[in-house]
Amino acid sequence: MRVAIQTESLDTMRHRVMVTLLALTGAAFVLWLTWQGVGYYKLPLADRPFHPQHSDLKPAGHTGIRLGVISLGLFLLLFLYPLRKRVKFLQRIGKTRRWLDFHILLGLTVPLLVTLHSSLKLKGLAGMAYWIMMAIVASGIVGRYLYAQIPRSLNAAELSLREIQEQSEALADQIRSQNVFNEGDLAAVLAHAADVASLDLDGVPPTAHPLPLRNVLRADVVRPSLDRDEVLASAPAAEDGRFRVPRILDAP
Repeated sequence: MRVAIQTESLDTMRHRVMVTLLALTGAAFVLWLTWQGVGYYKLPLADRPFHPQHSDLKPAGHTGIRLGVISLGLFLLLFLYPLRKRVKFLQRIGKTRRWLDFHILLGLTVPLLVTLHSSLKLKGLAGMAYWIMMAIVASGIVGRYLYAQIPRSLNAAELSLREIQEQSEALADQIRSQNVFNEGDLAAVLAHAADVASLDLDGVPPTAHPLPLRNVLRADVVRPSLDRDEVLASAPAAEDGRFRVPRILDAP
């Protein structure tokens, strides 16, 4: 079990390092592009055609077109996250939370590249589409913040993986001290618990029962039924409108 815990921790650390490196790379690239064209972007639109970088930084320029192509490619990659919920092949790759990290990273990078691609021309139909995109990005940021603030367990306190692992090890020590299971059976139980703990349960609501519960009793609705006198007439014995049966207790 400890080997599984160490493997999970190593994978998590690798993922965090990868996301951090990608975020730093994207931020450095955007800052470099901004620094290279800051003199051009600060000019009024009427004066930009006379700037030496106009043919390169305008939306139809050499750098502008490349930024547009890169932005389009990254924008299409954003759809992999919602598509994963429908495509079984993608569901087998990685965990949902890690996919969400890359989705957030792309969602923050694309608007910055689109801004540079547009060379800050944010009016007209293209400007309207740009501000709609920024509104969607802002709603995603707010939604992610609210999601992080809402507890996702029945006791209003989500247990971390480390806390669950510590509780599992403590419980295993207690079971060993009681000599209830031998080491082989206990190892099998702990291995099964490790398999359950490794499941990706993001988006799965807490449940108190593995199967849906429903009332199996008949609805309490008044309906036509048999006549009492007819039913009692078929009984071996009746008294005061009720069935008369033999006594089963000795007391009178």
